[in-house]
Amino acid sequence: MRFNLVYLFFALSASGLSKVIKHDIPAPPTPEPIGVTELPLPPVTNESCTPELNPKGTGCIGLGKYGAGFQIGGFLPDSRHIVAHVTYAGAPSAPDPASIYEGQQIVLIKTDGTTKGEPLAPRYDLVNVTRLSSLKNDPPFAVNRDQLTFNPLTNFVGELRGFSGRGGEVSYIGHSVESSNIDVFAVERSTGKVRRLTAHPEYVDPVDISPDDEWTAAMDTRGSDRQMQRGAINDPEWDGRADPKWSPDGTKIVYWQDLTASPACGGNNPLPCYPSPYQGGRYVRFMVANLTSREPVELPRVEPVSDGVPWGTPYMPGQQAPGFPRPSEGKYTLRDTKGGYANVTIIDNEDLATICSIRESFTRTNPSVTIENAVWFSDLVQTGNVNATKKTSSNGFRLSIDVLTNIFDATGNLTTTINGVVYKQPANRT
Repeated sequence: MRFNLVYLFFALSASGLSKVIKHDIPAPPTPEPIGVTELPLPPVTNESCTPELNPKGTGCIGLGKYGAGFQIGGFLPDSRHIVAHVTYAGAPSAPDPASIYEGQQIVLIKTDGTTKGEPLAPRYDLVNVTRLSSLKNDPPFAVNRDQLTFNPLTNFVGELRGFSGRGGEVSYIGHSVESSNIDVFAVERSTGKVRRLTAHPEYVDPVDISPDDEWTAAMDTRGSDRQMQRGAINDPEWDGRADPKWSPDGTKIVYWQDLTASPACGGNNPLPCYPSPYQGGRYVRFMVANLTSREPVELPRVEPVSDGVPWGTPYMPGQQAPGFPRPSEGKYTLRDTKGGYANVTIIDNEDLATICSIRESFTRTNPSVTIENAVWFSDLVQTGNVNATKKTSSNGFRLSIDVLTNIFDATGNLTTTINGVVYKQPANRT
């Protein structure tokens, strides 16, 4: 699983929000009823998958602590089956027929409560693969002599989130428009035209666009003020994980959750750990949100399109990803679209990891692939419609974090104040 920050609820957004800009925010859609159901999973074992645990001999699964070895997929075309990634455990040795239920596997799970049937769908081969980037595309940051320009609506695809409902667009995590603001974008496959789907300072990542392209299901921490965790539907600390997926008929959204486990709770962390209510102490569960007031959508067949992506790069197996241009070392002026400017000085060190600017400096090193060490000095003041400051201790704010465990460890302080509201860093070891 890629995400260490877990997602806590999903919001249904009408397609008009895809055009949102700061001064033109449409009204939210009308609330609608949503019924949430839990999908069945095999029994859990910490040792052997015995007949007492699994009389049918169809396998047992592991605990799924931290969500490891589990992930939800999407619906099959019938909207009644979902694909899921699970990890089997404790299988007997061959030639026992149950020996096949071991390790990581892909399974189908029924969502309608029935126990019979044979889902069938066409298979496919993977051909004509295209990398969704090209050195010919304009980069987000461009240099013209001593002027630095920024254009976030360039088709430099970050983390891919999937296709739109009708397949004409690809959604992805793009370059931050505002500082450190994670948002989702969509790029038109045939033209490379980019639009911004979300605009909010809270964290958003997993999204899925409905089959008719009219709605977006987004899992984020919006409305919680600073990425605080929100409660699950009926019990504490069951946190939403990526990714939500629409059913082809537009009446269901499948997602999954895991239970907070140490060190994300207990010990130095003020958040308590809660016991699992499930057999064997299982930490994961798969859920379906049923949009009970909606009728199934009937969509016309998608017409075939060219395999080519004009703004992409054809990929051959074994081919290395190219490096992309970035501003070279030097002093630049970056002008705001509304007025004002910033003087920017870029200094490369041996690791190409240091960027400095007036009144704020940030140095990053990577002792290993997953560990980030940062030294941050800041003394910024903003006045006007929003009065804000961002300040560090006199000796700086020094942070070390492993992205695989996401446990916070820092010395010094980083304090942001916005219109009198003070935001401080989390406690260490949380």
